[in-house]
Amino acid sequence: MASVYELNNTVLLVLFAVIALCLASMGLYGVLSQLVSARRREIGVRIALGARPSQIVASITAQAASVTGIGIAAGLAGALALARFMSTLVFDIPARDPLTYAIVLLLVACVAAITALVPACRAARVTIHHVAARLSPPRRCAISRQFLVESFFV
Repeated sequence: MASVYELNNTVLLVLFAVIALCLASMGLYGVLSQLVSARRREIGVRIALGARPSQIVASITAQAASVTGIGIAAGLAGALALARFMSTLVFDIPARDPLTYAIVLLLVACVAAITALVPACRAARVTIHHVAARLSPPRRCAISRQFLVESFFV
């Protein structure tokens, strides 16, 4: 039977793992949103030239998969390196249990796939009109800002 100390350790480890998973998904979402924003013109041109939205979603999702793969590889290397330390914190499970590693990797991949769908679907909705509106020069005001500043603060 597990002691109270071991149960507290387990609860804390699970809590930290959930927080780490949330932070990883928010980080991936931020990176992919920035990527979609930076590639907005390119995506608009591709759609104007006849690319289907499914191709755009596949492109963004492939980039998400590469970022996720790098993160999973780094996390797996870190977990294997710290397995000896973690063996003192977990009970009734070996620190290098392959089933646990497989479940965690699958969970991280699923969360990353769900996280990647939001920016990918937003990229698929880009039209050439959105891109043209951002490329057009801003309208000039009849009254300059300098005139307004000088007239109110002099």
